[in-house]
Amino acid sequence: MKIALINKFYPPVIGGIEYHVRVLAENLAKCGEIEKIEILVANDINEEAIEEIGEKIRITRVANWKTIASTPIATALIKKMKELDVDLFHFHYPYPFGDFAWLMADIKKPFIITYHSDIIRQKYLNRLYVPIRNSFFSKSHNIVATSPRLIESSPVLQKFKDKTIVVPLGIDPGRFLNSDGIVRGQELRQQYDNKPIVLFVGRLVYYKGVEVLIESFKDIDATLLMVGNGILKDKLKSMVKDYKIENKVFFYDSVGDDELVAYFHACDIFVLPSIANTEAYGLVQLEAQACGKPVISTNLATGVPFVNKDNETGLIVEPNDIEGLNKAIHTLVNDKELRIKLGEQAKNRMLAEFTDVRMTKKIYNIYCDILGVEDKNG
Repeated sequence: MKIALINKFYPPVIGGIEYHVRVLAENLAKCGEIEKIEILVANDINEEAIEEIGEKIRITRVANWKTIASTPIATALIKKMKELDVDLFHFHYPYPFGDFAWLMADIKKPFIITYHSDIIRQKYLNRLYVPIRNSFFSKSHNIVATSPRLIESSPVLQKFKDKTIVVPLGIDPGRFLNSDGIVRGQELRQQYDNKPIVLFVGRLVYYKGVEVLIESFKDIDATLLMVGNGILKDKLKSMVKDYKIENKVFFYDSVGDDELVAYFHACDIFVLPSIANTEAYGLVQLEAQACGKPVISTNLATGVPFVNKDNETGLIVEPNDIEGLNKAIHTLVNDKELRIKLGEQAKNRMLAEFTDVRMTKKIYNIYCDILGVEDKNG
């Protein structure tokens, strides 16, 4: 079985979908019936690059002519698709030019689409793109949604729900269970006067709700660690200074994977205060849960509250609700027993339902069903 994975980019380009595609590829490579995995993405510059990983994975980064509305226009994608010797294509949406390239290539091979999120911001360009998307989606064999809530809320998926299958995204919990990360986390805790630590990890941009988080933290008797970069960083620092809370809110640039694990172990509560449906899933919630931490997140019409269950693995508040977020943080800061209980339940649920192995097995089974291959991987 030979599979092609198509996406905008691939690591080291940073992004949730890019991370997912890498995890999926690396796990698929362990399946005995998978002979080859071709990863076809755009480069971040206007030249082609090819990379081999192990015996099964080849990454082709197609020259990127120009990026328009966050979409790389890699015109050679059409030719490259035609050249690939594979049995099935697996697209990751949204990548509008990828849809267009497939239709232009006119390849008579089955394909599926993982639908990660609706297109939120490019409303006018989206109107022009709708006929292309509808044609592309109608030709697909299956569409994979990352949560049941996404099917319910997405007007696009509603049109194709009869062939949509739910496969939740997963992570490798082993990354977060190593003793080094736990020890380093304990060392980080000692820097903050033993007060409860609230952690945010992500880009400092509008849809993450980081301004709401700072507003809600003014009277909280705890430490807030903000890990990440973005265009709102200077504004957030000014807010912290204006509110005179510099002694309890600290900013850190994006950190490496090992150091990030330590931050998760150091914290008592993880907060994802996103305010827009651009936050389609919130993989970072799973990373906190793998470390046994309760999550406070928002009631978006996406997969975010599917990953974090209210009063089971954490607390859910309404988006943009400063008072509600403040109350939720107060609740967990002041109730250690509840923090521990929710954190343990979060970890157990994550290990049972959201591992990379479980996710890959479900995707692999879809491939087998489409291609009529007997599953020999159990």
